[in-house]
Amino acid sequence: MCIIEAVSGKFPWGTLPDIAVRYHVLEQKRTPLRPENCSKAAYSLVERMCRFDPSKRIGMNAVVDELKGFRTPGDS
Repeated sequence: MCIIEAVSGKFPWGTLPDIAVRYHVLEQKRTPLRPENCSKAAYSLVERMCRFDPSKRIGMNAVVDELKGFRTPGDS
């Protein structure tokens, strides 16, 4: 499960066949659209994790730190 699926409850690319998803990702260098209920900050994190150039992706420690910022009071 990816963050987009966890937030929206839907597959990131909907019901597109795998071959179409591969085309959008590998050929068009596209990421899924931001779900309506996904904040701009959360989607920005998704975009930084999914950079096509691996050297430009956010590091895992930074991801964990940012995810902590999305917690709501009372979460453990």
